[in-house]
Amino acid sequence: MRTQDRVPAYGGGWLDRAAARRADADWLAERLTDPASVVLPLWRDRCLVDGDGPVRLTGERASTVRAAAGETVFLGVDGDAAVFAVDLSALGERAAVEAAAATRAADLRALAGRLDPAGAAVQAYARGLLLPAGTARGRGRGGVFDARRLRRGR
Repeated sequence: MRTQDRVPAYGGGWLDRAAARRADADWLAERLTDPASVVLPLWRDRCLVDGDGPVRLTGERASTVRAAAGETVFLGVDGDAAVFAVDLSALGERAAVEAAAATRAADLRALAGRLDPAGAAVQAYARGLLLPAGTARGRGRGGVFDARRLRRGR
């Protein structure tokens, strides 16, 4: 493969960011509880991974992890499935790893060379939106919403 044909480590990305849906609280609430929705759990600024790479949760496990999350971010839509990232930083590392059925927490930069470029891009997007206060929090945060407010119907 020629150098110019290679995709950069964080290049590409397959998510439809669903800009028209981001302000639709009812649609987001439905997607949040949809068993087909995907949840990407992060702990502090690290991906939670298993032997195959970053964990992608659906169904009951995703529901359990969302309930433990300090913050939920809507990333976009992959086909028919909504994709969210959740911050498990309020838990200890071991508790976060166990909740996500992962094996460890890993820095995305250490994984980037082993992930396909689109997968690395989505993980970087999730990480960027969930960075701790005082880092990237001042940047645009259009995907962030308060899932607790959605559950209360506000």
